[in-house]
Amino acid sequence: MSPRSLVASEAGINLAQRALNKRAMNRQIFSEQVYLAASTISRFFTKKPVDRKTFIEICRFLDLDWEDIAEPYTEEDNTPELSPFEQLWQEIIALGSFTTKMGVVFAKQNTLTWDWEDTEYETRVPIGSRIQVKANFETPGYLLLLQKGSSGEASCFCPSRFAQQPKLETGITTLPQKGSPKTSLKITGKPGKEHILAVITPDVPSLEWLPSVDNNPLSLDENHLSQLLDYINQRPDCKVLYTEYSVVE
Repeated sequence: MSPRSLVASEAGINLAQRALNKRAMNRQIFSEQVYLAASTISRFFTKKPVDRKTFIEICRFLDLDWEDIAEPYTEEDNTPELSPFEQLWQEIIALGSFTTKMGVVFAKQNTLTWDWEDTEYETRVPIGSRIQVKANFETPGYLLLLQKGSSGEASCFCPSRFAQQPKLETGITTLPQKGSPKTSLKITGKPGKEHILAVITPDVPSLEWLPSVDNNPLSLDENHLSQLLDYINQRPDCKVLYTEYSVVE
């Protein structure tokens, strides 16, 4: 008997995300185009079970063969539910677009400059490495830059004492910014996926918890993400971008 639900494989999610990118659509816009709840699209892209008929419809809308996207799954699989924090994070991600113009690079050795070699962003970063975040933003504005570690914790790195100039023009920016007390950040934690999320707004966002440029990166909790999600939903002029990389031994 066929399972009532299907789950996308990691490779399948990558194919679906590329299909979205080709259409210049984020997950929120896609959900509106296909008349499906944003939470359903979020489940599809986060390897959660989706009703079989809906799963096949999503693949059809993306011109993908659902059998190439699904991985073996039975109804008895004990898939843990997302925590409220993780669910909020995924909902924010669903409002954004995956970008190849932001990522991490290894900090240069024997230099304290912010110059860059012509290199691609890293996709695998060993624990203990020292990195910098590099982005080439096409939209000017006020930057909120959040990082979610492989252990599940998340912090706001811009604004903070490592990013005292959150108002940016277009072009290349790096974090830590010039004048910061550090020139790089150290990768700690455990192996797994880490995410970088950028929210660009035309003006200073009206968030109660907006960090000061004089403080350390703010550790984020469920309340912070809830306020940010509400703010993004109320401001269609926000631009939300995200990328990810793997932390390895």
